[in-house]
Amino acid sequence: MPSRNQKRTQRRAVHATAAMMRNGARLGELGTVASTVIARRMALSMAGDHSEVPAMVPEKLAAFGAAGAALLHGSAAIGGVVGRYAMAEAAEGAATAMKLAQCHDPASLMLAHSQSVGAAWGRWLSFMAEMGAGMAIGTSAAMRPVHRAARRNAKRLG
Repeated sequence: MPSRNQKRTQRRAVHATAAMMRNGARLGELGTVASTVIARRMALSMAGDHSEVPAMVPEKLAAFGAAGAALLHGSAAIGGVVGRYAMAEAAEGAATAMKLAQCHDPASLMLAHSQSVGAAWGRWLSFMAEMGAGMAIGTSAAMRPVHRAARRNAKRLG
């Protein structure tokens, strides 16, 4: 039966996979939509209609400001993952030192050491999965406002 931490890691992996799929879809659509908006604005400008120009900078500032806030939030979440990992490893290091100190012969020492290393690798892999998930989810959140603004412009400009 999976531990609570393993279940959390599995849920996070599913969430991260969905975020990566959204990122790919949004990025593809963003390229298409942005091209459409740029072409439409250029056509309007060449026809003498410069009504779009004043809105361009404020809308970009709003979208990229929201994206920056999402990245900051994601960075804080990743910092929490790193902090939890560091604290858990410090505790594990102390526990391992106690186990090793209680070994009375080379065989028990080697066994305790190999168990410690195996457990450390498992924790490391889980940590890396958490980091990757945090990055995928943070990137998805950061891309959302830029994608949304581009879609609104494309819809408005026809």
